[in-house]
Amino acid sequence: MIQRIKSTATATFIYSLGNLSVKLTGFILLPLYTSTLSTAEFGILGTLEVTSQMLVAILGISLPTAMLRWCSSEKTQADVQSVVFTTFSSILAILVAFNLVMFPFSAGFSQLVLESPDYSRYFNLLFLSLSFDLLNLVVLNLIRFHEKPFFYIMLNAVKLSVILGLNIYFLQVLKMGIEGIILGQLIGSALLSIFSLPFVFKNSNFHFSWPVFKAMSKYGFPLIFTTISALLLSMGDRFIIPRLLSLSDLGVYTLGYKMGGIINMFILQSFQLGFLPIAYKMYEEKDAKRFFSKVLTYFSILLVVAALGLSMFSKEIIILFSKSNSDYWAAFVVVPLISFSFVIKGWQYYFSLGLHYVKRTSYNAWIVMGCAALSLGLNFLLIPAFGIVGAAITMILANAVMAVLFYIVSQRFYRINFELTRILKMTVTGLVIYGLSFFVSESNFWLGIVVKALLFAAFPVMLYFLKFFDPAELMHIRQFANSMKGRLLFKQNNS
Repeated sequence: MIQRIKSTATATFIYSLGNLSVKLTGFILLPLYTSTLSTAEFGILGTLEVTSQMLVAILGISLPTAMLRWCSSEKTQADVQSVVFTTFSSILAILVAFNLVMFPFSAGFSQLVLESPDYSRYFNLLFLSLSFDLLNLVVLNLIRFHEKPFFYIMLNAVKLSVILGLNIYFLQVLKMGIEGIILGQLIGSALLSIFSLPFVFKNSNFHFSWPVFKAMSKYGFPLIFTTISALLLSMGDRFIIPRLLSLSDLGVYTLGYKMGGIINMFILQSFQLGFLPIAYKMYEEKDAKRFFSKVLTYFSILLVVAALGLSMFSKEIIILFSKSNSDYWAAFVVVPLISFSFVIKGWQYYFSLGLHYVKRTSYNAWIVMGCAALSLGLNFLLIPAFGIVGAAITMILANAVMAVLFYIVSQRFYRINFELTRILKMTVTGLVIYGLSFFVSESNFWLGIVVKALLFAAFPVMLYFLKFFDPAELMHIRQFANSMKGRLLFKQNNS
């Protein structure tokens, strides 16, 4: 059991490096964005990002996800290669048709999304960029299926380097603003597609299977509504805030969301990449349910620790990333709320996997669509009353309702005895420590950081005295500590 959990952690960590290489671009460039873009322009950029993700979800018909499931079920290499070709060629045809139709209407689309036709050029570039992103999603899922994490990292590292260099050049030298950011992403995504084509050809047999396409479409179609609803649930406020408040408020909220979203991008999404292929391959094994239960506990520890750290140091982090433009500093107030909402989202995602195991994805669609409607209603109610804080509160409430519903429904079809008491104990402990951090004086900046760091370090100590860890876990912790101590002594003796 421990060995399987370690292999899952290793796969998650390796894939997180690839995911990190892409997501790191935005964080490296945040000081550049906040110094060259106004809060209103940053709000427009955030809206474009959400629009791109929604179009990817619609156009993909969830075929990249379905491809993973079908490839895992096929018995022969020829059948697997046929699934790959069917998926890739279907998405390519959809994207060609989409671009031919949408390019003439980009001004109207700009009017619909940003209430102005002046941004049509942004959308033309965005349509091309998201097309390559969707094709790359197929490729990266194929790499995950063949368990080649280092190739995954290499491709994403190339994309990172290109986007990073081009963004700096387009923003600092050519002063292209938002257009330069989108163009840099387009070129980076296109290069990834070109470099990965040999791998796609190697793992395809150029046989299109209509039965497979129909079956995957039937499986993936409900997931379109699930994915879109999930995006509306977590990002729909990006369309509502500028209409109820202003684009400047949206820019401030977008920065806070990106900071709190570190948990989503670097932990939750990385976990999804590394864990799902493993879960599909072993869910019918004898000890699978115990394995799934333990993984949720350790996954929750990672989520809560990350949320606690981000929440306690949110103000310092925001000032660091936007020190040249104080208009962004107000974003720190939403970081703790958004961070905690992603902890709940992690639980929600994990509970929903039970429905994927038994191919009951229609339930996913109904639950997420219902919670998306709840989220939209709460946003219209809370944003006028509490501003951008209302949007963050909405995220917590909607994700909490969705997590409960997924738990109840998935347990009916694939029951797992999760360690909910331990998870609750750990979460409450984290909230208590965060509450104590409010009493830290801000009169001395560096002293406040030191005191908060000590409070943060007290988290595992408090869990120990609350008897959170079981004997086997304590034994492995001691073994790890002794191993690290031995390595330090060895280095000291040989230095």
